[in-house]
Amino acid sequence: MVTGGSSGIGESFLGLISTVESFLVVCNLSRREPVDSFDGRLRHHPCDLSDAAALASAAGAVRRDIESAPPGKLLLVLNSGFGAYGRFPDIDGARQARLIDVNVRSVVDLTARLMDPLRERGGAVLLVASTAAWQPTPWLATYGASKAFVLQWGLALREDLREAGVSVTVLCPGPTRTAFFTAAEMGETAPGLGMANAAAVARLGLRGVVRNRAVVVPGVLNKVSAALACRLPRRWQGRVADLILKRFRNPSSNE
Repeated sequence: MVTGGSSGIGESFLGLISTVESFLVVCNLSRREPVDSFDGRLRHHPCDLSDAAALASAAGAVRRDIESAPPGKLLLVLNSGFGAYGRFPDIDGARQARLIDVNVRSVVDLTARLMDPLRERGGAVLLVASTAAWQPTPWLATYGASKAFVLQWGLALREDLREAGVSVTVLCPGPTRTAFFTAAEMGETAPGLGMANAAAVARLGLRGVVRNRAVVVPGVLNKVSAALACRLPRRWQGRVADLILKRFRNPSSNE
């Protein structure tokens, strides 16, 4: 099961997973249906992940899919998420609350709702966080904090599920060629930053699952930046991130 498979990294996950074996049952939870039906094998369950009732209904549909599927392990790819760029006081509060619902609450809720079949069948959970999880992120304060939650929660979940034979991997991609920047009102690209290919990021994430890696950070530069961010004094982390992320602001801004 993949969340957010209608575009970007999520769509790449669906494409890669669909090429593994013809008998796989592949489910997608997102508001829009992917353009590619993957030869009719995809079971799309329309769902606004910020809506608790809609999420519960979609999770029930996925559980029915699992019950009717052939014997085999279960893979949960919790990929959905979005950002909101700007100084915290200037971003609509309802949008920030929805961001937390999608990036945080839906991840915990879906995992909990699918935990019984996951334990029964065995398998893995792949959580998509971000390199933003490694430090405070002014201009993306709520987004960065939500991905820090996913990273820390995923590492804790890995230990909680160890004896159950279920592995947990957290994927932390850097800037990637997706609609993220446009949706977050940051423009179409990341200025001065190398942009990764979504399919390559998805492939590395799935490879991390196969190898039972705890954390996967695609790209040498992303690995270095994450390591350096962790080693900076706390009082500097936010300031350095501020200097980098303010480059995305609207040139017409008077700030």
